[in-house]
Amino acid sequence: RGVRQAKPKKARGPMDEMRQLVRILVKVFPQTQECLSVVQEGHGSGRSSEEQIKQYFASVLGEAPKPEWGLPRGWGGYLAELFSWAKGAGVSRERAMKCACRRPGRCWEVMELEIGRLGLRPQEWPLPFTLQGVRAVVGPGEEDPSARDAAGAEAPAAVEIQDQEIKYLQAAVGLLRAANRERSRGEACCDKQMLERAEALRRELRAMLDSGGGPNPGEQRGEAVDAGGAEGRRAGKKRFQT
Repeated sequence: RGVRQAKPKKARGPMDEMRQLVRILVKVFPQTQECLSVVQEGHGSGRSSEEQIKQYFASVLGEAPKPEWGLPRGWGGYLAELFSWAKGAGVSRERAMKCACRRPGRCWEVMELEIGRLGLRPQEWPLPFTLQGVRAVVGPGEEDPSARDAAGAEAPAAVEIQDQEIKYLQAAVGLLRAANRERSRGEACCDKQMLERAEALRRELRAMLDSGGGPNPGEQRGEAVDAGGAEGRRAGKKRFQT
């Protein structure tokens, strides 16, 4: 008697992914059950058609983000997008996937503890979803560490760059003021040394501007230095910030 060969597992297609998403959404948002006449809940149950799935999305999602057909980022990616829209703050894919699970041979289940930690209160979302209606229901919940860490990694670098720009601007303005002050004093008392110091300060400022990057710094920003006086300082500040 020959050995029976196991049939190869059929690959999941876009319709399978969308049916699965609908089953998850119906569990997370039980008030949407009435928006779908047929939901596959296990063996022997009916299977939602493409038309029914699209009608479900049209009846439920309203102003919320719509899933891309086939879910290239998976159901967790879509839940993360939907929850982030609702909260107005980032919810990671990993955190969103903790809100629903399916054990072998069983239906999808909602992880109420994780849902509660996010402060989502999905069973209270009004249909169809609107940003105003959903935000009125959603609570603050706990901060998503994954989303916080991703944002936190960028924050120190941004602050450091901003501090460097401020220091650069302060130094440039200080040189410009010193150069104008020395020139004014030198012209008033015909002091050649003061005029020479003023010119040396201007050369130092031009060198700093030329090394500071940006399009044609010597031409665009140097014009502000040559203008001199209060008008030159105002023009110089404007160019330093560009």
